[in-house]
Amino acid sequence: MDFIQYLQMRHHKHGDQEWNLMKYGIYKGETSITPEINEKIGQKYVNACGEYERTIKYYLGFLKLIRGNAEY
Repeated sequence: MDFIQYLQMRHHKHGDQEWNLMKYGIYKGETSITPEINEKIGQKYVNACGEYERTIKYYLGFLKLIRGNAEY
């Protein structure tokens, strides 16, 4: 399942926040949150609560879970 499919099945109160991470080239399928991602998020959004990083972390955790290598 790719990022877009994941987002389509996930309901989120912020609407299309996750889609914008890809639309603006912030998240491109990386397997972790890189300093570059953090920098791009900071340039584009206020992000006071870390909600954009959290969105990516949730997706990466979801991928680990469906691939059977979750660390939980």
